[in-house]
Amino acid sequence: MLKTTTYIIILTVSFLASCQSGDERTEITPIHHVDQQERVIYDFSSEIEKRVSSNATEHGNDNAAIEYANVGEYFKALEIFDHSYPPVSDRQVYFDSSNFNFLPAIDYIVKEASKNQVVIINEGHHVPYHRFFTMLLLEKLRDKGFNYFGAETLSEYDSTVQQKKYPTMTSGYYSTEPQYGNLLRKAVNTG
Repeated sequence: MLKTTTYIIILTVSFLASCQSGDERTEITPIHHVDQQERVIYDFSSEIEKRVSSNATEHGNDNAAIEYANVGEYFKALEIFDHSYPPVSDRQVYFDSSNFNFLPAIDYIVKEASKNQVVIINEGHHVPYHRFFTMLLLEKLRDKGFNYFGAETLSEYDSTVQQKKYPTMTSGYYSTEPQYGNLLRKAVNTG
């Protein structure tokens, strides 16, 4: 019997890519900076707020949302991100959900995973809850035969996460956020 390799892949919606219009390139400031000893420096909420006040652009707000998430200001991350994408109109939209059957997401995903070789989870860079949700899936998916984990954040400069059993500040760009770090620990410890 041929053994099928199964994968869990974490994709993120990337709002931080540089915009390109013709020959012009928009520069994006980093969401955290590195000091001379190559340590990631997190800013206080007041410093993030100052930057948002002086750079209230779509990319500025997106960066600030990730910065707020990195320092545990999760509700502020959601709030500032929403400033970049105002509603299209003030019109109320009625959504009739009476014909839908709502199911627990984790149970449904695990059930459907049994029929597939790849599970792809989308997440927002500024929403640590998505990483926590994925963490809740890991053991259940491993029990279904999924044994590979891929994530956008993993850096080619640190290939030792699996051996160390924990990420460091050089393990990846988004894994500097605490819940992403926890997700990587869980993935390694789950096998």
